[in-house]
Amino acid sequence: MQRSLEKTKDLDQDLITSELSYRRLFETAQDGILLVDFKTGMILDANQFLIDMLGYSKADFLKKHLWEIGAFKDIAASKENFSTLREKRYVRFEDLPLETKSGKHIDVEFVANAYQVNDATIIQCNIRDITARKKIEKTLEDKEVLYRQLFENMISGVVIYETKDKGKTFIIKDCNHATEKIEKVKKNEIIGRSVAKVFPGVKNFGLFRVFQRVWKTGKAENFPISLYKDNRISG
Repeated sequence: MQRSLEKTKDLDQDLITSELSYRRLFETAQDGILLVDFKTGMILDANQFLIDMLGYSKADFLKKHLWEIGAFKDIAASKENFSTLREKRYVRFEDLPLETKSGKHIDVEFVANAYQVNDATIIQCNIRDITARKKIEKTLEDKEVLYRQLFENMISGVVIYETKDKGKTFIIKDCNHATEKIEKVKKNEIIGRSVAKVFPGVKNFGLFRVFQRVWKTGKAENFPISLYKDNRISG
């Protein structure tokens, strides 16, 4: 009898330890987390990170349907949408706009999946704030547009190469409009081809050795003005 009681106490302690560990992970997670009842769509719990992210109190979340929380109106705007989520048991939104309680717009990644807990099925919603990442992506996109405009409007010919075979081959990856005009080529006909095939005289011309040195050293070099000639062009 004593051993049985001790075993029961050990099991109870294990359950308490497990619950504390789960609660610690739940509350310290760096993603917002919602736990939702699978059958009803009622919010069962929300962690502190989500509360801080969206500006709602825990009381604003608890005992409300997912579609009743303004921030999630685009995810579960109706019971029908939630039924679809239940049917698939998994949904993912890569880039979803949310609105905080104060009206601030943020971008999030939203992932919901269902799993079994004893006799109940729970939907766990993970919400990750990607606003900062989106701003960085937008900055990079803007810089890419600027680079492309500069690249295409330069009066000098510019060609971008990819090196293969340890500097033995240089593949044309891009060129600007000036290159097409100066070299009498069409971009779509030379992209993906080696410079030696497009300009067969490049090695005798001496420029190919410059390419190889620049590839090895990473240092820019100037090539003196010279006359290039092959069976197609001369200049």
